[in-house]
Amino acid sequence: MPTVRKRYRTRNGKRTAHWQVIGRQKGYPTFSKVFPEGTPKRDALAWGSEEERKQLLGDVPTLKRKEWQGERWSRLSEQIFRIDKWSLCRGQAAKRSGSGVK
Repeated sequence: MPTVRKRYRTRNGKRTAHWQVIGRQKGYPTFSKVFPEGTPKRDALAWGSEEERKQLLGDVPTLKRKEWQGERWSRLSEQIFRIDKWSLCRGQAAKRSGSGVK
């Protein structure tokens, strides 16, 4: 759930209120936005919730995705499935997974 707080700003002797939304989730970049005066709090909260949803679904680049960008698929598959190339050559990975190859 994003944090929504009221911020005050004074310009030319006038004090105006703004909504600031901050979202922090472990493993994801922090996002924030300041909404102008007159914006309802529920709209600010809805924006924050939508941004969190996008992060969880993968619509926004994550830290892992930035790390993996530019890597080759063979290297990524080794990291993901923990398969080394020598066991693939000997057919050991196929026996472990039960794919029927003998």
